[in-house]
Amino acid sequence: MEYLSKSLSQDMMRRIITGEYPEGAYLPNEEELCERLGVSRVVVREAKKRLQALGMIRPRKKAGSYVLPRGKWNFFSRDLFSLYLESGSDAVGQLENFYAMRLLLEPEAAATTARRHSDAFIREMHDVLYRLERIDKGVLQEDLLTLDLEFHISIYEETDNILLMPMANLMKPLFLYGFRFSNSEWEMGFQEHMNLLQAIERRDEADARECAALLVRNGRERFRREQARDGEGASGTPAPADTTDIKA
Repeated sequence: MEYLSKSLSQDMMRRIITGEYPEGAYLPNEEELCERLGVSRVVVREAKKRLQALGMIRPRKKAGSYVLPRGKWNFFSRDLFSLYLESGSDAVGQLENFYAMRLLLEPEAAATTARRHSDAFIREMHDVLYRLERIDKGVLQEDLLTLDLEFHISIYEETDNILLMPMANLMKPLFLYGFRFSNSEWEMGFQEHMNLLQAIERRDEADARECAALLVRNGRERFRREQARDGEGASGTPAPADTTDIKA
């Protein structure tokens, strides 16, 4: 039953995200969903409970459940966040938000890691960069994305901050999505990663903070250049530059 209710809740989440069930709209009633999908009322109720817990719907007595505004949704749920990205709903805008969020968090995570890192962490990170340097960059490879993700997530994890570590896990889908753009100029970014690791290894908190901020800013610029190139290919004119850090 749990599998069925989760599958149904994800299907309903997709329909809400894509606007099939827009803000303020009422979901089909239990009887209709049971008949259409061939599931029991218990499965439908459990699926709706999941959506309610995510802040996506709210029940109204004798009327059914209606869709809440996007601002009420719990995007700290990795399931919701991943489905939102997969739907293509403002993915570029969310990547801008992602880089802005990283600029708030990553420099301090790097400074904390510089202060408290273990020798084992430094060895592991040097090994990650060693493997990254030797990957063929001629074509985009999953290995490159996976190793780049490991480098960044490990910095958050080494802080041993129980609030910061879940944030890194939440951002994994955006890390992977964003790296597909910024890694198109990987050679330019590799030295930035090495500079950051060396600052952490020296326990130089100020330099680690500065290197992390520079790495994120440059990654964002690489992403924007990639978007501009896509815009030129589609319309013959460059896409307008966006100078804001966070989009509504």
